[in-house]
Amino acid sequence: MVCGVKVKWVIRGLRKFSCLILIMLLILLCHPRDAIFKAQTAFQISDFNAVRIVPLTIKVVFVGPYFDPEIINITSLRRLLPEKKTCKILMDENLTGVVYHLYYEFFFTTPSFRAKFLKFLTNIEEKIEIENPWFWTFDVGEEWFVSKPTKIMASIYDARKVEEWLIENSNEFNGFPENGYTIILADLRDLPSATYKELTTFLKARTFGLTPPSVKAHYYKVNYTDLDRGYKLRYREFAVGWGGSARLWFLDLSAGPTFVSMWYDLPIQVVMEDQLVNPFTANGAMWLTELVADYIWEFIYNLAAPDFVYDPPWSTRFTIKICVIDCRNESERAAIPIKETVNLTLIEEALKDLLPLSEVNVEVVFLNVTDLPELNMLIHRYSGVLRSWIHKYLFVSPMNFSYVDAQPIYGYIRDNLSLLIPNIVRNESEYVIPVIAFAFNGDKHFMFKYKWLVMRVHPEISTIWGSSFKEFALIGLSHKDLLYGEYVEPKQEGKGFGFSQAIIHEVGHMLGLAHPHTYGDLGDFVSSAMSYFSYEYRFSAFDKDALARIHVDKLLMKTYEELSKAEGELLLKIDLEEVNAIEDLLDEVKEMLAEVDKEYSKMNYVEAWRMALKVYRVAHEVSKRVKSLPSIPKDVLRELEEKESNIRRLNESYSELRVEYETLLSEYEAASSELTFFKSLVIVSLMAVAILTAAAAFFAIRFRRLKRNLTR
Repeated sequence: MVCGVKVKWVIRGLRKFSCLILIMLLILLCHPRDAIFKAQTAFQISDFNAVRIVPLTIKVVFVGPYFDPEIINITSLRRLLPEKKTCKILMDENLTGVVYHLYYEFFFTTPSFRAKFLKFLTNIEEKIEIENPWFWTFDVGEEWFVSKPTKIMASIYDARKVEEWLIENSNEFNGFPENGYTIILADLRDLPSATYKELTTFLKARTFGLTPPSVKAHYYKVNYTDLDRGYKLRYREFAVGWGGSARLWFLDLSAGPTFVSMWYDLPIQVVMEDQLVNPFTANGAMWLTELVADYIWEFIYNLAAPDFVYDPPWSTRFTIKICVIDCRNESERAAIPIKETVNLTLIEEALKDLLPLSEVNVEVVFLNVTDLPELNMLIHRYSGVLRSWIHKYLFVSPMNFSYVDAQPIYGYIRDNLSLLIPNIVRNESEYVIPVIAFAFNGDKHFMFKYKWLVMRVHPEISTIWGSSFKEFALIGLSHKDLLYGEYVEPKQEGKGFGFSQAIIHEVGHMLGLAHPHTYGDLGDFVSSAMSYFSYEYRFSAFDKDALARIHVDKLLMKTYEELSKAEGELLLKIDLEEVNAIEDLLDEVKEMLAEVDKEYSKMNYVEAWRMALKVYRVAHEVSKRVKSLPSIPKDVLRELEEKESNIRRLNESYSELRVEYETLLSEYEAASSELTFFKSLVIVSLMAVAILTAAAAFFAIRFRRLKRNLTR
């Protein structure tokens, strides 16, 4: 009985499967095979996700007595370093769609190279006794102590010359990677360097109010002069690294300490002695490996693969519209004419260098605040003097800060921007960047604060000159800034700061660039207008690479998106001759994209940018051409979609039936096996019965004969 039921199930399953096969055959007869497969391909293309995976090489060159492969564990170092870096838009908290896959090369220089490097540095060495802001001591102020820098004996090396020498001698560390950046980590403690004993003795003396001992240290200098007002900047002799004219950055871990990073980046020989690090032990070697990994991380995030403040805009023409509002009194205006504080040529040259494929125009208008009564009233209403004992205690410096609260001024300008700067447009034909710059009277500045803490970052004037918002850049200098040279020792009569460098810096933010110290203070030692330590009027190689590269990335992602849409829509077009012609064009676009990637991979970013613009425009035109073609009528398309939906349902039913069929088939095979066994058993039994019957008959006959014989 059981076997009979199973056989019925098998027969029923075979009937269902046969019906399904017949249905599928009917569908295939009604719809050509290529139409079905094209519909599936279009669905996949519409799911295209625009993410670019970008390979980038980071080459690390070690120079130093303990930077040895027997001490620096490369396997451990690789594990400590990032394998990927996602590129982000910081203010919007968005992703750019670009992910860097990082590959590492490590090179340990020979002792002879280190000796050669030390000899070069000794030849350009300048020994001077100089005030150093890191080595400050207490002085008695009116209400509290104030800090004052003390002099140390410093060995100074020209940072630009050192960078040039490293580039010229790059063959000694096998040159630079074709697709990447180089960081040189050096330990040059053979130069006159700060020691653990000197620093601890100095800090103890400062704490207890004693006369600090003499300290020696070495640094790298860059010289800067404000090109508007002629002021020569101070405290630029205290860098511990440099780079930016090429795809190279060097860092001397034995230099310093530097006021740019008061505690995180003390000289390596000081912290090694402080923490009793023996690099020849397993623990000490790992300590050193972890230390260099942290500096490599900072290099990658600050310079090699930086994030962006805002999504970098693109246009064929950028217009920088500057409105300078003079809030000074009559005597101050007479002393320094406001038109002498801005140099349009400097600004234009810097931005043309950063945006080589765009036309750049810079315009300026000068206004007196008295011509803007509502704004003038707001400035007076939100002005004040910050006399904070807590700030004095925290910063150990005088804190009579004359200010204008930046937030209400920002709000007014945002709401009335078109009155100050008319005709603001932002598209691919023209992109206007408004800059509103204030010249305040006396020593007044904008106050930017977090909660109650007033932000102080400028290395000389200890305030913030400006900030970039999405709508415009806001800058504020005081009359004292314009004549700052008269307030320093030795005096620089009639010299001061102008607006140009601050404008270039803030416009850099508006174009997307971040500070090079975003992920670590030492990134500021770079020849970039975006740095606080530097006072450059141009942008670094890292800045220019980052901006050109992201524009190529964005164009390529947009191009692939255009191609995806065009290929998807092309499936629904009925002009076969035109469709074939466009398919040929799409193949050409793909070949052009391959050429763009070739230039990109060689870091020829500007050329790749130029080519990417061209291929995007071609792809855009192709996409428009596809849209203009006649499409399959909507009712037909709707019917096809319904049939495609039916096909999917039938496919699902087929899958379910196939599973059921295979289950039944296995049961049928098992049942057949059982039937075969029983059949064999019956046959054997019947044969046995037959044999037994025959045997019984035989013996019966024999028995009768025997009985008959016995009765005779």
